[in-house]
Amino acid sequence: MSTETEKQLRILRKQLERSEADRAELEINKEKGDALLHNVIIELRESKQDLESKSTLLEQALKELHSAQDVLIQSEKMSALGQLVAGVAHEVNTPIGVGVTAASHMQSATQSLLDKVEENTLTHSFASTSVLHIQECADIVLRNLLRAADLINNFKQVAVDCSFQSNRVFNINEYLNSVIISVKSLLDKRDVTVSIDGPLELSIYSDPGSFAQVITNFVTNSLAHGFVSNKPGHIHIDFEAQGDCLCLRYRDDGAGISATHIKQIYEPFFTTRRGEGGSGLGLNIVFNIIVNKLKGSIHCDSELGEGCCFTVILPGLQTA
Repeated sequence: MSTETEKQLRILRKQLERSEADRAELEINKEKGDALLHNVIIELRESKQDLESKSTLLEQALKELHSAQDVLIQSEKMSALGQLVAGVAHEVNTPIGVGVTAASHMQSATQSLLDKVEENTLTHSFASTSVLHIQECADIVLRNLLRAADLINNFKQVAVDCSFQSNRVFNINEYLNSVIISVKSLLDKRDVTVSIDGPLELSIYSDPGSFAQVITNFVTNSLAHGFVSNKPGHIHIDFEAQGDCLCLRYRDDGAGISATHIKQIYEPFFTTRRGEGGSGLGLNIVFNIIVNKLKGSIHCDSELGEGCCFTVILPGLQTA
């Protein structure tokens, strides 16, 4: 065998040895890769199970949160109806009281007239005076009973709207006045007055119960957060047509809202009165009603010490 041939054989042997070494290394790496892949698959499965478990827990927590929110929203709704009942008692008490007093005077005048007749001492002058007094008392009784009946009808309509929500056409000015009357007892306790301005002929096709709840929540929010001192306050509500939409502005001259808090006012459970009875759902309910139910929009402008203004845009305006 020549030297050249031996040299080539040695080179071939070395190449073969290297190939065997490379093949062995590949086998080892493959086994390591398979083991690593197996471990990764196991870890992924465990992670998936863990995520599924956490997802189930989060879904349960979300359901419980929604359930708790529904309970609190229902509580807020019942609170609004409670305020409505208080408003009925407060407002109806006045005309009923006046009517009872007038009826008492009428009874006394009638008895005096009957006594004169029985004693045969009735004079034309006394009879004329007594009849005139009885007629005045009867007029007072009738006017105040009619006033009480009108108030009860207004309260009844608002209460029915709040309990059984459905869309209908209603006059904006008339309905605003009915809602404000329903919370007048709360306003009177805090010496807060309300003025309403807007075209008398404007009506809207919407849900009056939701509309009433929005206004009621605005008022209670002003009383709870705006008028914190004993100073008299004022609320101004004005409205106008804006294309085929209603533009309503609710303003109070209360304490106002800080720049920090104004970004959070619609968040559920956000309140600056934690521990003082505030649920933090008032304006969140307002936002959800306006945006989700009534398909409108709401914007708030406020500065500390400068009061607060909510601008609400609602579709469904009815024009003559």
